[in-house]
Amino acid sequence: MVVIGVRRDGQQPSRRIPWYSLLPVWLSSAGLALAQEPSQNHTLDTVRIIERAHQTFSAGRSATQLDSAQLRMATLLHMGQILEQFSAIPIRNYGNGMLSVLSIRGTGPGHTAVNWNGVSINSPMLGQQDLSLIQSIAFDQASVQWGATNTLVGTDAVSGAVLLTSKPRWQSGLSAQASAQFGSFGRRGMQLSTRYGTDNARWTGRTGISWLTIRNDFPYRNSSRFGQPIERQKHAAVRQFSAVQDIYGKLSNRYYISLNSWYTEADRQLQPGIGISGTETQQDNALRFVLSVVGSHNRHSSLVQISQSAEQIRYINPVIRTDDISVAKQTQFRVEEQWELQGNQANWYLKTGVEGALATATVPAYQVLQTQWRGEGYGMTTYENNRLRVSGQIRKGWITGFDPPIVPSLGVDYRIRSGDDLTITAKAHLSRVYRVPTLNDRYWRPGGNPDLRPETGWSQEGGILIRHKPESTPTSGASWETSATVYHALIHDWILWRPGINETYWSAQNLQTVRSRGIETAFRYMWSVGQIRINNQLSLAYNRISNEQAIGSSDVQTKGNQLMYAPLISLNQQNQIGWNGWELGIQNTYISRRYTLTDVSAFLPGYMLINAQLSKQLSWNKQLLRIMFSGYNLSNTTYQTVENRAMPGINYQFTFFFKFN
Repeated sequence: MVVIGVRRDGQQPSRRIPWYSLLPVWLSSAGLALAQEPSQNHTLDTVRIIERAHQTFSAGRSATQLDSAQLRMATLLHMGQILEQFSAIPIRNYGNGMLSVLSIRGTGPGHTAVNWNGVSINSPMLGQQDLSLIQSIAFDQASVQWGATNTLVGTDAVSGAVLLTSKPRWQSGLSAQASAQFGSFGRRGMQLSTRYGTDNARWTGRTGISWLTIRNDFPYRNSSRFGQPIERQKHAAVRQFSAVQDIYGKLSNRYYISLNSWYTEADRQLQPGIGISGTETQQDNALRFVLSVVGSHNRHSSLVQISQSAEQIRYINPVIRTDDISVAKQTQFRVEEQWELQGNQANWYLKTGVEGALATATVPAYQVLQTQWRGEGYGMTTYENNRLRVSGQIRKGWITGFDPPIVPSLGVDYRIRSGDDLTITAKAHLSRVYRVPTLNDRYWRPGGNPDLRPETGWSQEGGILIRHKPESTPTSGASWETSATVYHALIHDWILWRPGINETYWSAQNLQTVRSRGIETAFRYMWSVGQIRINNQLSLAYNRISNEQAIGSSDVQTKGNQLMYAPLISLNQQNQIGWNGWELGIQNTYISRRYTLTDVSAFLPGYMLINAQLSKQLSWNKQLLRIMFSGYNLSNTTYQTVENRAMPGINYQFTFFFKFN
């Protein structure tokens, strides 16, 4: 069960943090950066430290990196739309622009960690992140780690992790870019950002804002009325605003500092179910800061990181006279040390670290302030030679009210063939998984259960990666890669919200043992000759995730059934071609049927979406103009990702992008 609002009659709203109150801090930070004296250029930064850790210690795991062309097409889209368009990850949207969550390998949204610049942004209340609140301006790079990554990023990463990072550009001078977007159903958006650096780029930074409104009056088929007439969606308007401020500085040749800040707010009329009149609204606000200091000397590096976040959800329902506010605050820290030992034929990497988080939540349904402390210590090591890479990790946590077990993992990459044009690598990974109940699971009234046990289990996967890259000339060349991964996970004490004994409300219970198994395949082909570039990708996932035990002594209908909202098959195909400043992209996404009841007696039918973008880029005197036309759901498919929540048919967007150097 997903709770998107909180309720208490008569409570007065608290004051929101206005975005413009942050401008003096941001502008003074930018001015400080530009006022610094120049020094020697140096390439050390937090992004490289974090990326190197994920790559170095991720043997046996699979990952997907969104490329620059995909992110260009994603201007003013939120993270749920980006993943839906460019991956085979099923996304659940509670309406257009509403709550958006993901499901990796059939698990729930709370089983996937979402990290921003190395820190978790999963809500301590819900244990998940609303992807519709993550606009593309908030990050420069995005990747998905598939499978259990508990030992890398923490307890939430049972089935995967979404990693978002802001990347410094060590360049002097000033550059600015602006985007404007106009689309169907009253969609209007604008994005402005500027990058700046001192004379020799010892200090650099970025300031950006993003604004979006959607009237959301799209036509849909009202299946609740006789004859299923076409009607206009009502009460679904969206307004969003985001602002980012990044500052990066080189304190010396050995030390580097970064400060990333991000503010976001959303005001949404909560889209009602089909045939229901809507009255509810929700306002979301979040402010996040991440301060990182990195040191490096010879083959040793250190990272000290501290972050602070504050999130607020205001839920309003005039029909029942409800105006409630939930506030969650979280402070996180991390300290790491990493060493690299190089030999003649092999390298060793070693990393140790501690991290902690203090979360507080003031929620009307909790009745009292709830506080949770989480601390973890971990160690990682990797051995690497020309053919073999072995990574081992171990993590031990301490969490308020729980005593987590030691969580180990072991991964292996073995290069079966390593030639000039063809590389074949076999992968295998084994990991324990662990996830604690969320604050909502434990303390929501009614229904929360303070006696819930953590979810525990084991995850295994193995696969093969084949890459073909023949010799190419400066103006032409072709390459391709393909991969296949089989996986299995068995998780005990799966937390399920279901009707209580008296059936007057839902409650959280440890009721299920869940088994997830399947196969993921991917193929990518890239070819270029002269000014022509072609990039084709295909991702296909087969996922069988089922309940392995009956829910209660009288239940004989749910055992062995596919879990709700978990498609058996998901597919994504992408085709991109570029020539002389023109770029055409076409994406096809297929999601199979999803059951909406545990006894699989009801389901949402499968659907296919076709999207396309056509853009033209013009350049002159270091200036750049790009005009893009985008079409979504070009087949005008009627579909739902959440039961009884309409989604728009065919729609269009025009985007204008200008960059000034």
